[in-house]
Amino acid sequence: MNHRDNWQAFGDRERARATFGAVSVATNAKVLVVAGNDAEVRDLVDTCERHGCACKPTKSPREAERLVTATHFALAVVDPHLSSPGGLVTAQRIHLASPNTRIALIGYYCPSERLLSELRCGPIEWVKRPISPTAFGQLLETLG
Repeated sequence: MNHRDNWQAFGDRERARATFGAVSVATNAKVLVVAGNDAEVRDLVDTCERHGCACKPTKSPREAERLVTATHFALAVVDPHLSSPGGLVTAQRIHLASPNTRIALIGYYCPSERLLSELRCGPIEWVKRPISPTAFGQLLETLG
């Protein structure tokens, strides 16, 4: 099964367990990944699947905004360096459209507390590059 074609199937814990072996008992959440680096996206998607999460990757900020209005995501992982309208603006728009969706930004350096508070996206998680599957998996564990 191609996870990019049928991402919703991976929200089913039993299917994920059969496909990937043991999965976390804490997660069964939908995760939106908004990033442009194909290798990074693949690593994030694979980690989500190993933890029994449904994952929807997109490179398009506009598609991300459309998706959050149609589906509830527990977490949106956003690259702040996306092209127009930009990752930070995309994070804001995701939060406005779905205030219960947690936001995680990915990057080498965490923005200042002042910048994060000015985004008004609620609590923001930070996923450090290069992305560690273990650290990202720990973040997924908190979604359950």
